[in-house]
Amino acid sequence: WQLDAALKGLTVQKRRYESATEQLRRARRQLEVGVGLEANVLSAEAEVAQAASTLVRAESRVRSALRELKRIMNRPGLELNSPVLLRPVDEPRYLGLRLDAQALADRAVRDRMEILEAELLLLRQAETVKLARNDLLPLLSIQYRFNANGLGSSASEAFDLLADNEFADHSIGLQLEIPLGNEAARSRLRRALAERQQQLATRALREQTVRNEVFNAVADLEQAWQEILSARQSILAESRVLESELRKFERGESDAEDVRLARDRLTAAQQQEVEAILQYQLAQIDLAEATGSLLGMASVDWTPIAIDDRSRRPWAADHPPRDPAAASPAAAAPSQRTRQESNLQPSD
Repeated sequence: WQLDAALKGLTVQKRRYESATEQLRRARRQLEVGVGLEANVLSAEAEVAQAASTLVRAESRVRSALRELKRIMNRPGLELNSPVLLRPVDEPRYLGLRLDAQALADRAVRDRMEILEAELLLLRQAETVKLARNDLLPLLSIQYRFNANGLGSSASEAFDLLADNEFADHSIGLQLEIPLGNEAARSRLRRALAERQQQLATRALREQTVRNEVFNAVADLEQAWQEILSARQSILAESRVLESELRKFERGESDAEDVRLARDRLTAAQQQEVEAILQYQLAQIDLAEATGSLLGMASVDWTPIAIDDRSRRPWAADHPPRDPAAASPAAAAPSQRTRQESNLQPSD
């Protein structure tokens, strides 16, 4: 979108240069027929020079955006200094949207990986607290021992007696350990509880950060849309002003300075529209990133499908249940399963 905006900005500056050149021809023609002023010609020449300088800067911006896009693409044959010109084919889409910022924030809290990471840390910390609490309890151990004795005057007699298992011993015992004070375990418990409180605060802070990012992205999107509408109104108004100044200049009722000012305001309004459209596209990307839905913005849908028990158990296809009533409801009613799959809607 940066390259698209740079190309559109270059088009705006080309139109300004062409308009300034045409104005210079008008001023010279009027001076030749004796109805114009030399000051108008000089002012028109200065305007052409200024438009040419702005056009050069616009071309430089295009080259810079083009090199950045080639660097990101990193494809063979698209070296940074290659003469290949990339031109976006798809036009930016911008429609007025009414977004529920609170609903988007709730969804972001549900889908953002930072929140999931914090929740996984909380689960792990909860298990650590349980383990620390368990260390405070007395330790009761049950011990059991079995011995098979084999005695004999030779190795063969000993192994024979061992195989007969006539002199086996069994022993069982209980061992109870009750710590006195157990300050080390208590210290570990206090540390685990403190770390859990810290993780809870971290999770709450991350949720606030995510919600703030969503609210800011929604506000930026709405602001960019309002700037697009404002720029379009300005373009319509400044176009009529420029046409009026040109007619007045042809009749000798206006000078080149008034025409130049009208042209500059029109160019500024057109450039403002280009920048507003660019900011609207970037705001959409920021909103998709803030809500954790970049895949959806890229038209990548993860659509859930209905799965019956047989698909989870591959061996069930080779050994079907003898009783039809014992089969899974999805397997017994294929038409219903098909209807459920067809009713699934793609994710946003």
